[in-house]
Amino acid sequence: MVAAGVLLRTGLGIIYAPLLETAARRGTDGTTLDQVVVGSSAEALKRGGVSTLDHLPSTLPSAAQGDASAARGKVVAVTGRIASLQAEGSYFVGMLSSDVGPVYFVTPFVVDVGLDALTSFRGVFVQWYGSPDLGPSQPPALVLVGAFATSMPGHARLDE
Repeated sequence: MVAAGVLLRTGLGIIYAPLLETAARRGTDGTTLDQVVVGSSAEALKRGGVSTLDHLPSTLPSAAQGDASAARGKVVAVTGRIASLQAEGSYFVGMLSSDVGPVYFVTPFVVDVGLDALTSFRGVFVQWYGSPDLGPSQPPALVLVGAFATSMPGHARLDE
């Protein structure tokens, strides 16, 4: 017998996936983090649950580098080390140092991972963010709204 709460969360993912995709597609690349788009995307993910990501098309990080407009709103998975992590309101934000370059992440879920921990993050691509704080030799960061993978025991855990 499956608990009603599990069915409800799975069903909500299907409902909120189009909202998450639509919100993320409004992102624009630049030196300003689009807080309205990021916040709308994070809220849709929070309401739909982690399963929302399962109902969206996926792409490789290299596709976002090649054609950001076509990749926006699709799920991208990256692996890297947590360079920074902090709570901002009801979300956790931070930077990953990854094999595809810097990744700015936002997650509405509780995170149990420490700095410099190796982890995987899966999220919808919102924008390329070239922060004015980054040096000229630093590439822009891939901005993802999503969740840490639970398939790497000891690295990250989500509490819904």
